[in-house]
Amino acid sequence: MSPCTSKAANGVQGPLRLPAPARLLMVSKDHYVSLHQQGVTVWGREEALGTVTSTLFLDLPGPAASSAQGAEEGAADASAAANVKKTSQSNFEKFLYMQFLGVKDQFKIHTAEESSILVNLRHQLKIHTAEESTILANLREQTSDKNQPIRDSNGYRKLHQLKIHTAEESTILANLREQTSDKNQPIRDNNGYRKLILALTSCGKLLALHNGDGRVVWSCSYDADVDGGVPQFLLNWKTFHDLTHAPQVALLYAGPGGRGSYVSIVNAHTGAEVERVLLGYSADKIIATHIQLAADGHSEQNIYMVASVGGIAGGAPTVHLLPDNEASRDWFITNYRQLYFWAIDDNIVTGYGFDGTAVVAALEESVENPIASLPAVQTWQAVLPDAVLAMATRDPSEPIASSVKVLGDRSIKYKYLNPNTLFLVVGKAAGTPQSERDPARLTALILDTVTGRVLHSQTHNLARGPVRAVFHEHQIVYDFWDCPASRRSTVSIELYDATDREFSVLDYLFNPNSTRPVSSFVQAPVEALSQAFYPRVPIVGLAATRTGQGITSKWLLLLTSSGQVYAMDSRLVDPRRPKSAKLSKNDMEERLLPYQEILPMAPNMFLTTNKQVLGLRAVDVSPSRLESTSLLLARGLDLYYTRISPAKAYDSLEDDFSYGLLLMALTGLAAASAGMSWWTKKSILAQKWK
Repeated sequence: MSPCTSKAANGVQGPLRLPAPARLLMVSKDHYVSLHQQGVTVWGREEALGTVTSTLFLDLPGPAASSAQGAEEGAADASAAANVKKTSQSNFEKFLYMQFLGVKDQFKIHTAEESSILVNLRHQLKIHTAEESTILANLREQTSDKNQPIRDSNGYRKLHQLKIHTAEESTILANLREQTSDKNQPIRDNNGYRKLILALTSCGKLLALHNGDGRVVWSCSYDADVDGGVPQFLLNWKTFHDLTHAPQVALLYAGPGGRGSYVSIVNAHTGAEVERVLLGYSADKIIATHIQLAADGHSEQNIYMVASVGGIAGGAPTVHLLPDNEASRDWFITNYRQLYFWAIDDNIVTGYGFDGTAVVAALEESVENPIASLPAVQTWQAVLPDAVLAMATRDPSEPIASSVKVLGDRSIKYKYLNPNTLFLVVGKAAGTPQSERDPARLTALILDTVTGRVLHSQTHNLARGPVRAVFHEHQIVYDFWDCPASRRSTVSIELYDATDREFSVLDYLFNPNSTRPVSSFVQAPVEALSQAFYPRVPIVGLAATRTGQGITSKWLLLLTSSGQVYAMDSRLVDPRRPKSAKLSKNDMEERLLPYQEILPMAPNMFLTTNKQVLGLRAVDVSPSRLESTSLLLARGLDLYYTRISPAKAYDSLEDDFSYGLLLMALTGLAAASAGMSWWTKKSILAQKWK
């Protein structure tokens, strides 16, 4: 057996009484399954995609990068140019033919109902011909819906429309639309729809998938025996300003006690390893700073902080910069007073910061050392009453279109958008016996991770886990089991800054000091609005959509136990929904919906349609370049990808938009305008001669 083979099983094809060739089913260490027969691979499957732990959405190469790569590979320029020209001409011809068939498909002469009415009137007036009598009988048969196998939205079949295209042309049109589609091209597009999805699996395999058809563009594997361990973290590393350079990603392996820890830098477009750096320390927590420093004048380098627990006496962690170079150290010296992080150990939450004297001393000692160990100091600690069942934080890089909410009476509520906010749900751990003296109870806590201050807390009696939570903008949504109701309950919390302040448009525009910065050290009062709902579908996970600028309304994504993703309008879980049946004028101005404890469900809001993602674990959402559209990947044992538009595609045309019909309409309007102009001039001239 090959050293790369993890499992193998043999078998025989055909009846046992006859000699038959043996077959061997092999499962490699990187979870690639293949069937072999007599030295020939019958088939192979990339089963590693069923164990994806993290993903990244990256841009595909630009046209300039693709051309440069083709030249580097020694492609003949003349032959390549001829092939490109021939392919472009063929695609253009197919595009024109597709537009012609699209016009025939959409252009209707008249409806069958109108034809039936017209011929029926002529029959009643006895001005019809024998041919029209035959047409009338045929139309009545065609417009009958008694034999239709499907229903329509009105509960009865709509009358079919007579079209000027044939069934064969409809099939050709569908094929041409598929052939001329550019979703599978290996280069990026202007709308940001075509992406490269990097997926890191639990077996240490990194795969690059094209989101157009899901094909594997490239893959690379890490062997625990050869590399010392398989990576557990996938990070954005470096992005370049031009199209000729590929972005780089980092794969980090955190060995026990720091033994064998390394960072592998990989070219995101080819999968080639650019560099490997041995760390020499453990990585218990990866802290993304969301800071990009200029590097080499034509790229931007992401900065991370890696916390190692137990690095110094007293149990306080040490922090290492990644990458650790002169630029990152200068940045840290300038901004260390604003850097804080937290860690959870069982039911103890601890916050950490940095002491200036200790940081300067550590950097001075490590002038000659390529790795600097920066000591962290404990700033606060909180002991939770029970085990942590769920936690959620807001992504500091999430775009926020507006920091206020305008109410119906034109007053303003300021959203609480402090990025240093942690949401926790604590309760009895799974399997803990319950009793009447100690009933099941859940406590929801919102903490400030800089000062440790409790911003809000609420208790749910007779409730237990499992708990799922999502934190986006100023809203928190979490789900748990309600014991008295014997069903799952969903609670929505919105956080607002309750500080008294006067808002003036003139101050906002011309006085830069009028806006108050968000700071954890300024203990602003927090107003928390909460409301409970009952979902109709069993939930196993929660997520939210995001767009490039945060302007488009959001969807709450519910991961169901049936392996599907359901999209719910965020207005349905708005805690400000009025409980009165009759809405006031201000409520209607805000588009608030009357409160209903049971959330409505629309079958057409299942983003996975009729597909099932077995073992659905998570949903990853990435914005496109268009504000209306987001890219969604649902992952479990299966992968499901789709594009979603919570507010419809208001800034783009449909992929199958009929340009031919538009050109025909414009040509007709131009001809009609020219004809009317000629007729008007002729009429005016005739009037003058009278």
